[in-house]
Amino acid sequence: MSKRTPMPSRNEAEPNAFERYFRAIGQHKTHNQARRPWLLAVLALACATLVIVGSFGPWESLERVSRSAPEYTVEHGIRSDGAFTILFAIVAIVALLISLFWRNDDAIAWLAFGALALCAMTGLLNWLVFAPPETSLAPGATGTIIRVEWGLKLVGLAGGAGALITWLVARRLYRD
Repeated sequence: MSKRTPMPSRNEAEPNAFERYFRAIGQHKTHNQARRPWLLAVLALACATLVIVGSFGPWESLERVSRSAPEYTVEHGIRSDGAFTILFAIVAIVALLISLFWRNDDAIAWLAFGALALCAMTGLLNWLVFAPPETSLAPGATGTIIRVEWGLKLVGLAGGAGALITWLVARRLYRD
């Protein structure tokens, strides 16, 4: 009698090269997708959107107090540096989306960081320029009161937060 070893069934056999290749691709693909910083990217996109909203909003209000006729005007961001912050925020949004869906190019994520950093610098510098040391006048006096409005504050704060978050996204994409 000869000793016969049972043949392994197809399920227990070693996978062929075709199956090994597609298993490796499937594991590699899910591994890279899990490493993408999706939560940070969504927060950075939200900050860039808030920069656009703030750029359309009011940046300063100017109140001229006089004895004859007081005057009140509001300056919107789109009429001044808000046009630049809108452009920078759109560049940041497009660059973030490209860097998330296009592999092996972290330079575009650094471009998004630079664009949001420019938004933050524009907003914060305008905030410092427009913010007066004192916003009140003595009774019966004439003069001008300048107040910083919500649009400029939103551009400065959301731009700064977005730049910080985008820096984290770009750094993470650079390491991966």
